Amino acid sequence: MTNLSIALCSFFLFMSTSLPAWHGHADVRAIDSLNNLAIQYSDAYQLKEALSLAEKADSLSGEFQYREGTALSQLIIGVVLGRQNHYKEALGHLEKSMAEYEDLHDFKGIIRAINERGVIFWGIGEYDKYLEEHLESLKLSQKINYEPGIIDSYISLGSTYDILGNFEEAVFYYHKAQNLASETDDFTKLSLVYNQLGKLYSDHDRYDSAKVYFSLSRGLAVEEHDINGQARSIHSLGELYYKQGEYDRALENYFTAQKLVDEIDNERAEAIINNSIGITYFKMGDNDSAIKYLKKGVEQGRTVGIIVNESEAAELLSRIYQSEGDYEQALIYYQYFKKLSDELNHSRKVGELARLEMKYHYDKEKQEVLFEKEQENLLNLARIEEQRGWLYLSIGGVVILLLVSVFIFIYHRLKQRTTKDLLIQRQLKIEKLNNEMEELIYRTSHDLKAPIATILGITNLVSRTATPEQLPYFEMIEGTIRKQEKVIRDIADISKNENLRVVREKIDFEELINDAVATYKNGYEDIEVRVNLDQKAIFYSDKERVKIIINNLVSNAITFRDLHKEEKPWVEITVEGNENECLIKVSDNGVGIERVFQKRVYDMFFRGEELSTGSGLGLYVTKNIVQKLRGTIDLESEKKIGTSFKILLPNLH
Repeated sequence: MTNLSIALCSFFLFMSTSLPAWHGHADVRAIDSLNNLAIQYSDAYQLKEALSLAEKADSLSGEFQYREGTALSQLIIGVVLGRQNHYKEALGHLEKSMAEYEDLHDFKGIIRAINERGVIFWGIGEYDKYLEEHLESLKLSQKINYEPGIIDSYISLGSTYDILGNFEEAVFYYHKAQNLASETDDFTKLSLVYNQLGKLYSDHDRYDSAKVYFSLSRGLAVEEHDINGQARSIHSLGELYYKQGEYDRALENYFTAQKLVDEIDNERAEAIINNSIGITYFKMGDNDSAIKYLKKGVEQGRTVGIIVNESEAAELLSRIYQSEGDYEQALIYYQYFKKLSDELNHSRKVGELARLEMKYHYDKEKQEVLFEKEQENLLNLARIEEQRGWLYLSIGGVVILLLVSVFIFIYHRLKQRTTKDLLIQRQLKIEKLNNEMEELIYRTSHDLKAPIATILGITNLVSRTATPEQLPYFEMIEGTIRKQEKVIRDIADISKNENLRVVREKIDFEELINDAVATYKNGYEDIEVRVNLDQKAIFYSDKERVKIIINNLVSNAITFRDLHKEEKPWVEITVEGNENECLIKVSDNGVGIERVFQKRVYDMFFRGEELSTGSGLGLYVTKNIVQKLRGTIDLESEKKIGTSFKILLPNLH
């Protein structure tokens, strides 16, 4: 991130911090207030005040055993010390904070501590360690599905790869942050991501893409009333125009950004913007205006502690005064520039010493780990040598046993192969007989349909001229033929269910039920049929098989009506469907089925009632079809009360 990006993003935006819930005790509330103030001072870069408040909050937290307060105050102390370049001490406090959060099982707190530990590594130039920390933070955030933490990690990883010059990886992580921020409606962070993408593309001279992202960033910031975000994106656009040599347009954006940060009194951002304005005026040859804004940059940089900003402005002021012949002012600002440069160099040396000290610490830890592993390897080698003698003694016995085992295995293998070949031949013979039987059943049922239909037609034709005395005999003949026709149809249904593949079709239950009722209610007008359809989604299955199921159940319900009840016979058909499955329920108040017969109703040719004139195949066929469609069928029945069949079929969408 640029200096302005840092100035306009509070430390706790990236931490996604939510302070601990207030406890009822007044002392605990006081601790939370102290931590709150410490955060505000830290964001304003008033680091001494922030450190003092956080240390006081930490002391009180220990006194009242308020561990949430200890965890947060240690975190704030670590952040402040890191900003003061006291890296080793900062890491110690961050480790304490992480330990407290781990004991509290506060994963969000752990994530914040890991991120801030990464910032320390960034500060001392250990970018690989910084990457490791944020990858660990990302992994933990993903584990607990903590979306703000995931977004922050993506942004940090994108920034790191940008610093390391890996354009593709930087774009990859920024786009991941963009997608997640968009999905979770986190528009403040989405605005930041767009700004970072704009800076990235601008640094690689892809100005058109950069302008698009800066515009998107500003638009979101306006919608969210995020003044910091607006100022950040506008200033970034000004920097882009400066790079292109469009100084007037750069100044226009800088002044707009300056007006915004004035509203929120962000002195760090003001200092950076004043520097940008002064440098731009210098490029345009307007030294008076350049001096005016660079002086503001120096003063504000001194106030808020931005030494780099202050040094840059002082050096440029010295050059301007020298070019105008004002050597006294040039010398004053040059000496000030040298003083700031010495402070920066000292700070860099402190950082470098801290980096070397920490590198030594980590290298030492690695050496200790390697030494322990080497010692362990030596012990393992000694054990191996000791065991090698026993191994050689055992090998001879193992070889002998292996040879014996091989001979036994070969003998049994040959024996098993002979048995297996016989079983395979027998299985093939059985499959062939089954296929021939199914083919015979199908062809026989098909060939019998035509002559039976002919006999039925002739019977109907002759019965029209029969005398009243002859008519009952024709009706008996027709009934017998109808019965045989039902048997043949059931046999054909069995064959079709076994041999034909399941065909996925849209099922119109209303049509199938109406057809079944029209077919089987004919002649039984006294029966009341109730239909309840409740389909919440389109249902797909094998239409012909579903039709057979409904026909068989409706036929049974009508056939086994109770003629001895005073209550009017009724049949109720219910269909309830959703995206996943469909329940078909056919109930009646008929004669019912005795409990002793209920387990046998699905057996082939079983007829448990004297009223039954069927083949005993209907429910056998129905159950086989239900199983073919990967469904279930259940029966509830009580003698003289009624029967209910429930069929549950999956939706084959």
